[in-house]
Amino acid sequence: APPVDWSSFPELLRKHQDDPRVVAAIQELLHPPPPTTTATSNTATATTTIETDECPTSILANFEEVGVDELPLTDLVQELAAMREVMGEVHGELALSEARLQTFLFEDVLEMTKQGQMIQYARKNRQEALAITSRLLQKFLLDQDTVQSLLTASVDRDYVLVVEVLEEALGNVEELLAVEPSSHLLAEVSSVLGLLKDKAILRVREALLSFHRRLGKPRTNIQIIQQSYMIHLAPLYSFLDRHCTAAAEEVKLNYYDTIAPIFLSYFQEYYRSLQKMMHSSATKNDLLGVMPSAMKSFVSLLPGADDGVRVDLYSLGTRDRILKVEDVIVAHAPTGTITFPRVMASWSRLLMSTIASECWFERLFFVDAEWDGFYAVFSPILNLYKTTVASTLASCFDIVGILLVLCVISRHHTLLHNAHIMHLDPFLATLHSMLIQRSETLLDAHVASLSLHETFPNFSLQPHLITRRLAELLGAVEVILPSLPSAFQPQLFRFLTEVQRSYLDRLLASAAKLPQLVRHSATVNNLDIILIVLGKHGIESTHQNRFENLFQ
Repeated sequence: APPVDWSSFPELLRKHQDDPRVVAAIQELLHPPPPTTTATSNTATATTTIETDECPTSILANFEEVGVDELPLTDLVQELAAMREVMGEVHGELALSEARLQTFLFEDVLEMTKQGQMIQYARKNRQEALAITSRLLQKFLLDQDTVQSLLTASVDRDYVLVVEVLEEALGNVEELLAVEPSSHLLAEVSSVLGLLKDKAILRVREALLSFHRRLGKPRTNIQIIQQSYMIHLAPLYSFLDRHCTAAAEEVKLNYYDTIAPIFLSYFQEYYRSLQKMMHSSATKNDLLGVMPSAMKSFVSLLPGADDGVRVDLYSLGTRDRILKVEDVIVAHAPTGTITFPRVMASWSRLLMSTIASECWFERLFFVDAEWDGFYAVFSPILNLYKTTVASTLASCFDIVGILLVLCVISRHHTLLHNAHIMHLDPFLATLHSMLIQRSETLLDAHVASLSLHETFPNFSLQPHLITRRLAELLGAVEVILPSLPSAFQPQLFRFLTEVQRSYLDRLLASAAKLPQLVRHSATVNNLDIILIVLGKHGIESTHQNRFENLFQ
């Protein structure tokens, strides 16, 4: 048996702890022997000795042998019994603790078993996991060549591909961060890619601004640079717009500020060159009924002269070719060889073609379907155009030329609408109004000029100068009429009616002053030249009948 711990026993027993008998009694009490069974042959019964709450007789006997009569054995037995109960409770607590410990150990073993299975599964699929991780890393990790290209390569078409790789990596990282926002690895990778993106933004911004500076150099073909170089860098501007709106806006405004004065300078220089080539226009002395100081010969009024020669201002000649041929004059023709309508048509054609080209470029480069920068670029040019046209029309008496310019402007308006460019509608409406207003003023002036004479001065058998002017004017108006805006056609019909009646009244009055034998011949000669000119322009017989009916 283990040694006895005497500190838990009363003082009385601790005095006898060296007595072997006392020690034996205490050992028997603390560690009782197992119950025994005694078999009796005579009675064939079994007597069993079991433990009781009372102290065994042998223990008391042992204490009697000690020789201490004064020992209170009854108290001692009760105290030992109480201790026995305490020890029983201790044994119960130990058993309960053992059971709880077994439960905890079972749960720990079960958890460790699960972890072991997971570790075993991870080890078993280690190669597959590494392959998946490698594919994920490749989505947002850039190789050394790509990083080097982002930092040092020239910003050209190839740089567009490098930027696309960077954007793809940025998009993959953002997608993974949305799933794992607390991942430190992804946050670190995103930070590194962000630094590369910032560097790419700075390089793209500087490259685009450098192209703008190239546009401002003298003798630079802007359209070549736009169509051959800049348009291929449009994805880089889109990259700026997606990742740095401020830089994209700076590039756009800088382009507008650069290109607007360049275009304005080109148009100013071009118009000055055209003015040098334009021959003098008609004046108020060239109205239909105003006679020149020196009568022109009939030969000088014959049709067929080209734009390079001063011709009668009422003759259409070849000026109507601007209605069929879209040519822009290169400013190297001899001085005084270009007519007013061709100058205006050339300038308008250059303006419209430039606007169409610029619209195509800006819509693609800046991804701007509405083309918000139109007025920022072309507003100075449009103001220059309106001012120039208003100044020119104020002193222009070339009614045929004005009608031709009106036809050209109307056609250009239609072409721009077909190209879905509506920005010029207010500007072209203003031009239409200016040209129509001046045309109406001149038509009324022509009719009024016939009232200056009751009869034609120097009227004879030969066709009169006024007759020739009227014939050419009527032929030109009839040719131009289908190309004019429909809203303006009623005013022209009114003019034709009034001018024909006024002319016929004065023609008959002039013929009445001639001798009886030549009156009819003079009248027929003048009307015949009108019918000849109308026929030369291919006017239908209904228009000829108009004169015949008026004459009769």
